[in-house]
Amino acid sequence: MPLPTSPVIRRVRLGAELRQLRRREALTLEQVCDRLGWASTSKLSRIELGQSRPDLADVLDLLDVYQVPVPLRDQLIVIARDAATSRGWWKTLGEMGERQRTYAELEAGAARIVEYQPAVVPGLLQTPAYA
Repeated sequence: MPLPTSPVIRRVRLGAELRQLRRREALTLEQVCDRLGWASTSKLSRIELGQSRPDLADVLDLLDVYQVPVPLRDQLIVIARDAATSRGWWKTLGEMGERQRTYAELEAGAARIVEYQPAVVPGLLQTPAYA
């Protein structure tokens, strides 16, 4: 299955995979951060929630702690690289609000967009034959 083009979706997927691996090893956020020498759990929490761009070195360290086998490790490294480096079309537009940027990133990774407007008749249906 090809990876979605949205960096947001890639970050969320990577975070979910890392959280699942941590739970499989029965480790808490604190235990992982202690092993890696990270000052607080917020960094790991943001990575697992897909809220921050992952640093590849941090992801590699996490994969070492979780003792991830090579095939899965390679897949997660590809996702981490794409999540950290890919830029979308919206970057060329300049200034966007946080909410607009999030919607643009999510839209870029969407396979299908569905619109629901209970009070508005779409323009394509505003024809004499339809009325």
